[in-house]
Amino acid sequence: MAGVEASAPQPVKSADRALRVLEVIGQRGPMSFTALQHAMELPKSSAHSLVSTMTARGWLAVDRSTGNLKLGYRVRMLGVGGLDETEFTELADDVLASVRDALNETTHLAVLDGTELLYLSSKYSDHALGVRFHPGRRLPAYASSLGKAMLATLDQTQLDAHLPARLEPLTSHTITSRASLDRDLHLARDRGYAEDDEENTIGVHCFSVALSHTAIPLMAVSVAIPVPRLRDDSAQLVVPLLQDARDELLRRLDT
Repeated sequence: MAGVEASAPQPVKSADRALRVLEVIGQRGPMSFTALQHAMELPKSSAHSLVSTMTARGWLAVDRSTGNLKLGYRVRMLGVGGLDETEFTELADDVLASVRDALNETTHLAVLDGTELLYLSSKYSDHALGVRFHPGRRLPAYASSLGKAMLATLDQTQLDAHLPARLEPLTSHTITSRASLDRDLHLARDRGYAEDDEENTIGVHCFSVALSHTAIPLMAVSVAIPVPRLRDDSAQLVVPLLQDARDELLRRLDT
């Protein structure tokens, strides 16, 4: 209005803090939670809530070799280095296809996004009875072998940030108890792969292996098999191929 001096907008506290976190880590590099808390001059509980939220949303990540906080994949997707999801999907295209061709079963690549997994790429079998999960589809991470493979790589604090308060059933086979899910994730860590048995789609059994590298967000690759074609030795056939695919993708990222 005429005659009224415009005042500067008041910052939104939560947004201001989140932006300051990105600025601090962007300028100083990866750092421990304690170092970030001191730099932000925040109470421990407030800093913990802020970091948990930003980690769950992909703006921060935890370096698994040091435990330090670093900028997450969403920052890299804005152009701050690293591979974005589209670039990595192209890099992985022929690897997914080779697993599909070896088994004539559908293969998938997905990324962990908050409490969900997001399908990035799919290579379909040529069976009349097949699995058709298209890129862009989302599922609760706890209800899929892809999600469970990724969740199994996280520590307790990270895991809590990627799980909803309530585990809603998608089918009669979905794990809806946190204690049961924790046991399943422990088994996945021990075996090096995760399974889901009709937990999000009746009639489909899946095997998955996580893919963890500093150049990309946390991802996983999977093979989906209709239950009528599932064999007693399916895990012995599928898992080594998924592990080989993971190793090849990691090799490509390092070259």
